Amino acid sequence: MDNKETVTNPTTITTVVENKTKEVRSIIFLLFAEFLGYESPLISWAEQICSGKIATGFVERILNMEAITIFNAMKKEYTIEEIRTWYDKFYPLVLENYDEKLEEMEKSD
Repeated sequence: MDNKETVTNPTTITTVVENKTKEVRSIIFLLFAEFLGYESPLISWAEQICSGKIATGFVERILNMEAITIFNAMKKEYTIEEIRTWYDKFYPLVLENYDEKLEEMEKSD
């Protein structure tokens, strides 16, 4: 089984589990991580970007580094499969709305 994660660009984390690829925006991942108890001092930036209150740019790159750091901490406690399963269950409940807002903002740029 080839399970791994990579960074495909400066704003997402990509995982491969059983040859299924999933790309997650760093901002969305930080919001997800907070619900699992992984706190970040930068979470307010992620929330402000999702609500359109601050521009992305360099802030998004900083958030990506934070997301990678938290993701690596999670992998010490859980498997990538467990993290993805929880993410997939949690996404439609809360995160999907944020993701749609980010997509709309990208289209309007």
